[in-house]
Amino acid sequence: MSRMSLSAREDTSRAMSCSPSPSRPSPVTFKWEKVRTTGEVFTPRTGHCCASVGDRIYLFGGTDGESRKCDVYCYSCTRQEWERVKVQRCHGGHVSEPPARSGARSVVYEGIVYIFGGYTKKDGDYFNDTWAFNPLYHTWTMLTAAGDVPSRRTDHSMVLYEGSVYTFGGFDGRNRYNDVSTMELPAHGAFREGSPMARWELVDGPATRAATGQECPSPRFGHSAVVHGSCMYVFGGWDGHDTLNELWEFNFPSGRW
Repeated sequence: MSRMSLSAREDTSRAMSCSPSPSRPSPVTFKWEKVRTTGEVFTPRTGHCCASVGDRIYLFGGTDGESRKCDVYCYSCTRQEWERVKVQRCHGGHVSEPPARSGARSVVYEGIVYIFGGYTKKDGDYFNDTWAFNPLYHTWTMLTAAGDVPSRRTDHSMVLYEGSVYTFGGFDGRNRYNDVSTMELPAHGAFREGSPMARWELVDGPATRAATGQECPSPRFGHSAVVHGSCMYVFGGWDGHDTLNELWEFNFPSGRW
């Protein structure tokens, strides 16, 4: 055992002052600067997802305090311009997209943006679905879930490790979680056949802990997680009583905290 959200406003965002243009890299300064952006204006929001593909950042969903969103915006780091993405028809000839939500989490694998979970209104309608967004064709595809699918939740964490996503924690309006689940992501070509299978596996939960007796993080949501080497690091969160400032390390090969 080891203890160890990008928010967009109307026409400005904030970025680390590292490389203002691909052709003119600058020294790392570790200073923030306000980015003056152009393009389409969208509502201020929180609880959205952001994912980087090439020189573009894709923003999905969130809430402005009045309603939850299912829109997609694309920011060009080269042009410093926002543009609303028009979702296109998928294989079945109809437009398919995730229901409006906030609190979902996203990763990028082989140029595809994946989102999982979130919720659409207070005290109800939590999600445990997995969607894939193709930035090239502007299409959404809902993956067919199988296996030990994580329960519905929001404000969990999700990271990518060796072609699989790993989720940890979250909240469903009543329960907080501290389980770890994984799903191997489909190859890029799998989307040509329609809706690929999303087969989930529970890696670490109450049953495995009872068998091993290992210590683990308390149930929580609103934490952050990153991958370094062969480990996932989880920091902070809210356990229903306290705001946390502890750091935990999860080893992927051993499946242990």
